[in-house]
Amino acid sequence: MITSAMSAPLTVRRTREKLEPDPGNYRYIITKRGVGYYFNKNV
Repeated sequence: MITSAMSAPLTVRRTREKLEPDPGNYRYIITKRGVGYYFNKNV
């Protein structure tokens, strides 16, 4: 299996497409620059 630096963002994008009601306004999976991704537990 070949992985790349873009595998995490691609996985997050596909997950957002399934979870987020509005693709342009992320509520559940948040990106924090320099840290990574996290689930917003305040939703």
